[in-house]
Amino acid sequence: MKLSQELAQYIVDYTSKIIDYNINIMDPNAVIIASNDSVRIGETHMGARKVLVTGEPYTIDKEEAKKYPNVIPGISLPIHFKDSIIGVIGIGAGEQAATIGKVIQSTTELLIEQFHLKETLNAETQVRNEFLTHLLTESWFNNESYFHHQLKLHHFNLKQPYLVVTAELLNFTFENNYADNYESEIVHYEKSISTFLENIEYKLNYLHINLVYIPNAITFLIPYSSTSDGDKNIFMNKFITNLDFVLSQTLNFDYRIGIGGFAEDMTQIHYRYKCANSALKISKALQRDTKISSFTDVYFEHLLFNLSQKQRCRYWESIIGKLLREDNGKGMYLETLETFFQNDQSIAKTSAALFIHRNTLLFRLNRIGEITGFYPQHLKDAINLYTALTLYKLNEFETASSNAEIEDQKEILL
Repeated sequence: MKLSQELAQYIVDYTSKIIDYNINIMDPNAVIIASNDSVRIGETHMGARKVLVTGEPYTIDKEEAKKYPNVIPGISLPIHFKDSIIGVIGIGAGEQAATIGKVIQSTTELLIEQFHLKETLNAETQVRNEFLTHLLTESWFNNESYFHHQLKLHHFNLKQPYLVVTAELLNFTFENNYADNYESEIVHYEKSISTFLENIEYKLNYLHINLVYIPNAITFLIPYSSTSDGDKNIFMNKFITNLDFVLSQTLNFDYRIGIGGFAEDMTQIHYRYKCANSALKISKALQRDTKISSFTDVYFEHLLFNLSQKQRCRYWESIIGKLLREDNGKGMYLETLETFFQNDQSIAKTSAALFIHRNTLLFRLNRIGEITGFYPQHLKDAINLYTALTLYKLNEFETASSNAEIEDQKEILL
């Protein structure tokens, strides 16, 4: 392990709170890399040279200190890590140097051990998170050998079922005070994300839950066991209720939750992740006023979404094209139709939602039938109208999204 200047300075600052003496830390070349006297950083330390040659502590008394410039009485001791000397610590403590030196040496070596352990755990966590990210975003069958290797490495059970849920974070940013230092900005961002996820994981309090952050969204992989967790729907509803509460108490910005459903084993996690994202995307496209969307609630719309844009346009144009032109930009008939379907074709609920008399609603519904040839109160006609309306809204959403992406690209180019 190489003793970095940042870690060395942290140790100096930490030990300076314990003792009120001059402290220097030197690298394997006897150069001072950290000190509570910043002027000395970069100088060669005479005592450290002796220690690096002999491997033993070196004490300088008052008489010997007079022989050298900028030298005060004290002790220099080797810093050990895994049977190697990675540096030297010097304490200007006069007659008490030997006693204080041993304490500071032990403290320094302990801090380095703790730092190394933390770095090792962080590295393992990072590798694990990279694997989980691949598991979510890539097909299992395109990377089967890689995934099998990673499962063994991280002690995952291939046959373990998981509930897959994604929380989309809206207007999510971290405060950045490192605009002039790219490396510091990256480190700050990663630490902020890590702390943020740890906080949510702690509050959720689920055993063996996995959280994966992919920009502006957190995906939760919750292991499920039929023997210990009981009914799937009860288990899922309990988790979603808990997640919604934790996010509402933790975040100071809006969020939406997409439920992908249960992956019966690890090979299905990618598919269920896509289902969660599809639930979020379609709910947004259809402008549904709900914070929580399940893939099972948008399965029909998902099938429509997979039609080509040309097929979609042909269908909605043939069914409601005349209605759109008759509306003349006002949107009255579309709003009436959409509200009618949202309220399960109930005349009472729809008229109340639109704040109109039931006779006014009946007139509009009849007029929609006359214009389109499809009457909303008849089952087969309603299916055609609902399908056309959904395809129209999906098409509008895609067009708006494409235009937004084009504008973003323009801003980047400018």
